Amino acid sequence: MREDTESSVAKGVFGIPSMRVEGELFFGYDDFPFIEGFLQGRDPIEASEFERWQQTSVTPSSERGTFKAKSK
Repeated sequence: MREDTESSVAKGVFGIPSMRVEGELFFGYDDFPFIEGFLQGRDPIEASEFERWQQTSVTPSSERGTFKAKSK
């Protein structure tokens, strides 16, 4: 268990539930729809937005909530 925990922390996991899918980290039950979309090739984060975020200190995972709020 200790090895699994240390391995998870090294991969960026910081709570439960955390899921890593194809190198992307998803956190929380509210990310389940995003995982489903991601697996279907429908990631709601536009590639241009992702590129812009890479130039800032804001991470894409923290922006998923913003996208979710805008889509309601």
